[in-house]
Amino acid sequence: MLKLKAEASGTAAQSVIDDTYSQLSKIKTVRGVWAGKPASKATPDASTDYTVALVFVFDDVAGLKSYLSDPIHTKFADRHLKNWEAPLVYDITPKKLAP
Repeated sequence: MLKLKAEASGTAAQSVIDDTYSQLSKIKTVRGVWAGKPASKATPDASTDYTVALVFVFDDVAGLKSYLSDPIHTKFADRHLKNWEAPLVYDITPKKLAP
């Protein structure tokens, strides 16, 4: 979850969404990616205290670690992180469905 700094440009949110799809989605260990702004028609309990949410799916922790050190991710972070407050990160290990 990312919250835009007050002094960031008005195009920063869309830029991070666009670059997420055009750049980060190409990293070999990324299995799925979603990026977007808070839903305009959300459930009553939905949090809207962020500007952009990024969701990534990896096969395992090794894939996540590879993603974090990938030069594409590093370049993305160098370009965008200056516009955002400290990101709020959630890592989960999902329960696998029974066959």
